Amino acid sequence: MIVLLCVNVADIFARLPSDSSESSAEDLDYPAVQKKSLELEVPEAEHVCPTTIMKRHKPKFGHMGNGSFVELQQDSEHSFEATFVECTNGHHRPPCHGIDTIIYSSECVTSYEWRTAFVRLPGSNADFIQAQIKVSPPSRGVLAKTLREDQISPEK
Repeated sequence: MIVLLCVNVADIFARLPSDSSESSAEDLDYPAVQKKSLELEVPEAEHVCPTTIMKRHKPKFGHMGNGSFVELQQDSEHSFEATFVECTNGHHRPPCHGIDTIIYSSECVTSYEWRTAFVRLPGSNADFIQAQIKVSPPSRGVLAKTLREDQISPEK
């Protein structure tokens, strides 16, 4: 619940009563603020970009920083687990909803961070080695201001 405080501008300045019956130069105007509250329901959080959340996901494969596709070690010796958050439609960068499309264009973008895991080339019998792999933390919406033809000035 959020409470918004509103101030009535007409009530900002009010003359305080004087102790004497005569009006004097010592009578001062003091600001008197009258607060009025307005209670509004706040909706649950809303995601503007369609995302897929995979909690405690244990991927079998991943990508290293150099782009190499690798197998991740998932056994009793070493196991990699993380929460992955990706745009629902993969790399197609779908538009976000709830955005003023007249002023902005939007797209869902999966961002990545680096995590340590034990990896090797897929299908090899080599030992797993420690390396950095890409993990997708929460995706984000990207906005770009849309320029309409009437906003573009001709080159001189």
